[in-house]
Amino acid sequence: MSKTHNIARYEYAGISGCQSVCRLEIWGADTATPVVLVTERLDNDGTSVTNWAEHLAEQVCREYRLDPTLLWWLECYEREDDGDDYHDLSPHSQRSEFDRVIFQRAPGTRLHSPEWTPYGLERAEQLVGEAL
Repeated sequence: MSKTHNIARYEYAGISGCQSVCRLEIWGADTATPVVLVTERLDNDGTSVTNWAEHLAEQVCREYRLDPTLLWWLECYEREDDGDDYHDLSPHSQRSEFDRVIFQRAPGTRLHSPEWTPYGLERAEQLVGEAL
């Protein structure tokens, strides 16, 4: 699967319009089952990708014309060790945590009730077919 979008600083309006930012990567946007990975940036002072998951997923689906019913949505959380600065972290390091997020959606309704399942770096790499 090829990466079709890689946006290091994807901006979105979070809770109460709060300016928020994450990293956005999309694989296979032109396939039946695209994979979206949103990474919580350590410099995000706004709403987290977790707290805004269903809204962010809908925004990304609209913007990139993805079918939300076929979407694989992953979240990555960079972990900062004492003394590290977020600029020094690789985009996805061994310290990263990955979750798969599954949304509920009845016909004609919005995404809701997200459920998070630990996914892991190795599984995420297998899913997209490349090192993260």
